[in-house]
Amino acid sequence: MPPHAHPAHPQQLPMPSAAAPAAPHIRPHVLIVGGGIGGLTLAILLERAQIPFTVLERSANHRLLGSAIALGPGVLPLFEQLGLLKEIQQSSRPVTRGMVWSEKLIPIMDLDHTSTQKRYGFLTRVIARPKLYKILLSHVPSEKVHLGKKVATFTQSLSSEQQQQHPIVLTCVDGSQYQGDILVGADGAYSVTRYLLYQQIEDDHAEDPSRCPPLPASDKEPLSFTSTCLVGQTQPGLDLNRFKYVRGPDCKVGSIIGDNKPYSWSVFSMPDDSICWMVTEHLKETFSAAPSITSSSSTSSRSASPALSSVALPSPSSLKTDELSESSSEWGADKVDLMCDQVKGFPIPCGPGLKMDDLIQHTARDKISKVMLEEKLFETWSYGRVVLLGDACHKMHPSAGLGAVAAIQDAAVLSDLLYNLPASASLQEISQAFELYREDRYSIAQQSYETSYQMSHLNEQSWISNFIRRVMNNLPKWIWYRVLDRMYEYRPQVSFLPRVEDRGEVPPLPISYSSILPKTSLDLDMGMDMGIDP
Repeated sequence: MPPHAHPAHPQQLPMPSAAAPAAPHIRPHVLIVGGGIGGLTLAILLERAQIPFTVLERSANHRLLGSAIALGPGVLPLFEQLGLLKEIQQSSRPVTRGMVWSEKLIPIMDLDHTSTQKRYGFLTRVIARPKLYKILLSHVPSEKVHLGKKVATFTQSLSSEQQQQHPIVLTCVDGSQYQGDILVGADGAYSVTRYLLYQQIEDDHAEDPSRCPPLPASDKEPLSFTSTCLVGQTQPGLDLNRFKYVRGPDCKVGSIIGDNKPYSWSVFSMPDDSICWMVTEHLKETFSAAPSITSSSSTSSRSASPALSSVALPSPSSLKTDELSESSSEWGADKVDLMCDQVKGFPIPCGPGLKMDDLIQHTARDKISKVMLEEKLFETWSYGRVVLLGDACHKMHPSAGLGAVAAIQDAAVLSDLLYNLPASASLQEISQAFELYREDRYSIAQQSYETSYQMSHLNEQSWISNFIRRVMNNLPKWIWYRVLDRMYEYRPQVSFLPRVEDRGEVPPLPISYSSILPKTSLDLDMGMDMGIDP
């Protein structure tokens, strides 16, 4: 397949793209749809790799919502490579133990996490999602991030007949256009990029089945969810005499299992003397959310939960792309108020006599959100010059804290493969890089997906959940270590930055695409001084 010509500065309408840093050879311009944790991490990595990019975020402003994110040994070495570790450490707290209580605040489980430092080089750190977002955003040139850009459609040329100067043309709802060489859909569980990509695959397959294989049936099915969640973070500077839970240098991680009620709730102490919190309602059946692509699937009955009644989830046949971009997992203010009222009496282990209402009253109302906790692992991650990242290709339940971690790891592997593309890479070479990306990430994402699914049921009130909690509380150390190994053996770093020393006793898994990397990238001194604060 003849190579395509890729200019370093693709045409961008209506506003010109900022000048990209000098690069050793002509690199593809990457359009990143979605400015969340995964999209911003990819942007920082591309900036360091001197690969030109543009971030298109559908929100008109930076919405700082969410609760806590756990950043473990699977991503902290990468942040050390990027020189962001010190900022993250200052804005987070390490986790040494995780507690689970009954609603009467009687301890059920006490899990020791101190071994992660010795075995994998780092303690897991918990950081507020809004704070992590701010840190990442501060390291992306502001002129490369465009807000209020809702994707309406895109076209990509798959022709090998002639050289294409601008193979991808993306059009936003406001009429603006952006042109580039690679499109990354990092736009979440309700990804417009994925929706349009899957439609193109279906159309191309119908036109020529020999050239384009069919989309797997599972990828056409809608996302599903079995729980909803209310999340928030209190204002900083809580009264330490009343909220004794926030004292101390470690992050106090506590989960409470409701007695004879389908709820569990969690609290996390932050370094600014605030508390991140979340309340999960475990539904009695599986519900369907927005579709991945036009489908005949219908939404399940909603009689199981009063909070779901009278809520109209998107109809597959009526969705348009501009509506899909608004069809996120977030619920309206009235549903937030309703759930706040339902859970305000739940006890919390943050101080004598404290209830969830004490956290809610110390949280700004516009900082509280209610979301559906969808779960789905997609099979198709790319087609042509378009590739998916994060929740757009693997949406995980947050119970194990692996969703954001998976998106960050996606960004690391994808940026590494893009950096190692040959000059003026052809469509075939780009497609092969995307295949290597999926090959490296899919099994790890699947493992994280399964772990998240299992952990979500650990917080339910059922005989099997009670049995599992009792077993886990008495696990032999070697079994507990194997559980942790599954979560933390995978610790990717990128080849275009000096590697940082891996301090863990358990060696990291080797990358699957090492054969394509230059030998010098693999032979870098693991202990070389980068001048980065640990």
